This record gives sequence, C-alpha cells and structure tokens, in this order.
Amino acid sequence: MSGYEYQLKFVIGKPEDVEEARSLAASLGAGPERVILMPEGVDRDSLRERGVWLAEICKREGFRFSPRLHVELWGARRGV
Repeated sequence: MSGYEYQLKFVIGKPEDVEEARSLAASLGAGPERVILMPEGVDRDSLRERGVWLAEICKREGFRFSPRLHVELWGARRGV
C-alpha cells in the first residue's frame, strides 16, 4: 500500500463497529486520515441518527466522515 494513494471506507452501524475498522486500519498501517467512516442506513432518519454519533467519533479520533448522499437523495434504490 505504501506505493499507492488509497483510502479505506467503512460503513458503520453501531459504535462497536468502529473498533473493527480501527483494528483493520492499524493492521494495514493506515493512519486515521486514510479512513473514511459512513453511517449505515437505508433511509434519512437512520442515517441522521447514526451520523450524529459517528461524526463525533470521527472528530475525536481523526477519521474522515462521509454522508451517504445517494441514500439521502434516492433511498435504498439500486442503480442511481
């Protein structure tokens, strides 16, 4: 991985999932600036709920946060 630009993206459903992402990133030697965490959800309400606490974890630990804009805009539809 040292020869390439990369990012690791994880979809997080519960706070305990962050530990798995953290552990995998550490085992690969990836710093938190290379890790993007996204809330799991198939509707706006669940994304918003999970996004609130996940964004706080990202700020505290130096991970990057990404909303799931496609789900926000079109819901759980495929191919959009």
